[in-house]
Amino acid sequence: MLNAACRKRYGELFDCAERAVAGDSVLLRRVRLTRLPLMYSNLEIARTTADKDLGAVVSELDAFEKYVTQFGVKTLNERNNSPQEYCRLYRERYLPAENSNLALGARIVWIDAPAEKYRASGEKTLTDGLFGGASFVESWTGWEGKDGAFVVDLGRDVAFSTVETDFLHQLGQCIRNCLHAGFAVRCATPFRPTTRTGHRSGRWNFLRTSRCP
Repeated sequence: MLNAACRKRYGELFDCAERAVAGDSVLLRRVRLTRLPLMYSNLEIARTTADKDLGAVVSELDAFEKYVTQFGVKTLNERNNSPQEYCRLYRERYLPAENSNLALGARIVWIDAPAEKYRASGEKTLTDGLFGGASFVESWTGWEGKDGAFVVDLGRDVAFSTVETDFLHQLGQCIRNCLHAGFAVRCATPFRPTTRTGHRSGRWNFLRTSRCP
């Protein structure tokens, strides 16, 4: 089980095990190697949780990266993702940015609703402040065979400088990047053309679009 109480207890047991073999480098290495799946689980659960101890997450991520590098772990999962690439991506996408998200928790009004399998969680995933994962089932909203359109209702007048969206490109699952993203904002200042930045690799591709007044 990987609920919070169980993971806390697992961590305590590993801490005891590390202390017990602290004087033996071979046994200590085995304990830390065995601990890696728990560390990965903690990171993945933290990635999907808005209310988390950021200091603890950063500390675990640093330790995880140190150990997978030290032990020569080559792949993270069945998709052959590199652990080092995972850590780099985690820092770029899943640790909080300096800018606040004005759309956090905002109401979504569908103009063209997403595919049925995404609809139940769609309103939440668009404005929960969390980026989607490396698979289309991890906190993404999707449309099949048509364009998506919706209104993000902030519920009040606010000043802002940037509108950003984020897309997943995963050819193996027939998930395609957005070809064009259009924004209509009730704003006195015209928007400049869209700029695109993203994280790309042979395994996954995230594309972020932004527009600034």
